[in-house]
Amino acid sequence: MDVKQWIFMKQSNKDRMKISINSTIPEINFSKKEIEEAEKKNGILQLNLFTKAKCNAKCDICYTSDLIKNRDAESELRLEETLNIIVQAKKIGAKAVFIAGAGEPFLDDNLLGIVHYCKEQGLDLIIFTNGICLENDETLINKIEKYDNLRFICKWWSVNSETNNELIGVKNAYKYDKEIINNNVVEIPCYIIRLMNHNIKIAIETVARPENFDELDRIIKFTEEKGIPLVLETVFCEGNACGKDISLTSDQNEKIQDHLINFCERTRYTISVDNYGGVYHCHAKNVGKKRKYNIRNDTLDNILQKVKETNCNCLRTKNIEIDQ
Repeated sequence: MDVKQWIFMKQSNKDRMKISINSTIPEINFSKKEIEEAEKKNGILQLNLFTKAKCNAKCDICYTSDLIKNRDAESELRLEETLNIIVQAKKIGAKAVFIAGAGEPFLDDNLLGIVHYCKEQGLDLIIFTNGICLENDETLINKIEKYDNLRFICKWWSVNSETNNELIGVKNAYKYDKEIINNNVVEIPCYIIRLMNHNIKIAIETVARPENFDELDRIIKFTEEKGIPLVLETVFCEGNACGKDISLTSDQNEKIQDHLINFCERTRYTISVDNYGGVYHCHAKNVGKKRKYNIRNDTLDNILQKVKETNCNCLRTKNIEIDQ
């Protein structure tokens, strides 16, 4: 089976639903040769960055919730520090920058500066967003559409507007467009349609959980019809998700885990820097904990040769050993 795709199956009383998912983001789909060369040089291909820990959603499974609750704004990285990190990352091989939080990136007043600087440095930039800030701000969309190095990973967790808003934790978070997919009405957050209409590159992110599992075929069909990459995830056992019973069946989870172990192997060629300068490998592990290494005390290159953490503790993998 092509490594870009994986299959999981849900057994129902009447029939079996088979879903084939392309979870590859082109900008960070590095070749085997690129990965091997980066490892030989003790370098990286991808820099993961956290922006300021502010968010306008209240997701019940937010893995960065501890960072948001305990935010120390005065200690967060300044723009010039972040840009310096990007320069250091490029020197040791980074071709892409991935922004996954810690809160909603569009609430960080430094974001557009980061976007512009990545463009100047010739780096691809992937930004995860809940899209709330883009719902009614055409000016903001006009500012970002000129950056052809930019792709947004857009949160969309349910084809039902009420369920989607409930999972995001904000009533009336979005306006919705409606389409018919697989003979069912699908409600799509308008910000996703708006980005597409502006020819801004996107991917769709959704989290497989009991509340939306039966809807996944429609989200997948939408991405296939539009030619949009899909990132399907399970839940990180961090922050708000800790202690919640949100697991899938063992068969479903096993098949998802088999794929996501490969996803987690990206730690072989990535490095992460949190909003306080802490440096580590897996951007979803021990979020909110003080890091042993900090970019304010050493260079990224030196830290990369020292940092090592093991035993991924998220629900998306088995308890595997990862060289982090």
